[in-house]
Amino acid sequence: NMILFYDIGTIEDLNASDLSNSIKSKDIISNLRVITGYARINNIRIISSIGNKLSDVDSDIAKEKIESTMPENPLTINLSEKNNIELKSILLEHNGDIFIEKINNDIFLNPNLKNIISFYSAKEVVLYGITKHEEIIRTALAFSKIGIKTSIVEDAILPINSMDVKIKNLIEEAVDHQRDNAIVPANWREMELLVQRARDCGINYVSFKPYS
Repeated sequence: NMILFYDIGTIEDLNASDLSNSIKSKDIISNLRVITGYARINNIRIISSIGNKLSDVDSDIAKEKIESTMPENPLTINLSEKNNIELKSILLEHNGDIFIEKINNDIFLNPNLKNIISFYSAKEVVLYGITKHEEIIRTALAFSKIGIKTSIVEDAILPINSMDVKIKNLIEEAVDHQRDNAIVPANWREMELLVQRARDCGINYVSFKPYS
């Protein structure tokens, strides 16, 4: 495969009240289901990131996923570094999703990730899932840094806390109206600069529709 899907969100990131109060939440959940189904039909490997507190038992991790992105036959790649021959053998025998253990929201701190990308000859990664917008952008930048074409499915991500929602809305409004001199609080400005950096690095915001 030349493309990987990366479901960056797990239920541990989810604030149920914010999800239920989100106007677009039903659409996003539906879109996540469509994207997951597209990957299954087209034999696209889905990888997910997990915090190390969830990495002990695969079945327990699966319970942490929302229904629309429920994994199939998940395999956990934990933080202990594997030699390339061992890792290839594991991946050759595996037919299903892959959980990548992460630390401090950084999937690239897992020493096995680059070899997994190489094993699947991945040239492109598509990011989606329920987590903070900032984490999605920083992960996208990390993939872009190693030469992977990276896209974020903008209608299949959900900023969880209200601050993220305000930031995203403010950024979109500023872009729409070219309000370069808009006065915003420092933390919002930092987020705006992060989004601009992502765009400068060639990271695209795309719709879920091509994957339906």
